[in-house]
Amino acid sequence: MKISYDLNYDVMYLKFCDGKIVDTVEVEANILIDCGPQGEIMGIEIIDAST
Repeated sequence: MKISYDLNYDVMYLKFCDGKIVDTVEVEANILIDCGPQGEIMGIEIIDAST
């Protein structure tokens, strides 16, 4: 797993694995889940992460 944070945009990304992202689902306000071809979770993006 790799964690990255963009200070300019206040966005954190948790990357679980490499591969093609085929869908992104907003599960809650400011929380997006990137899904792979088999429905696996590829990563999670948190917008306004510091709040």
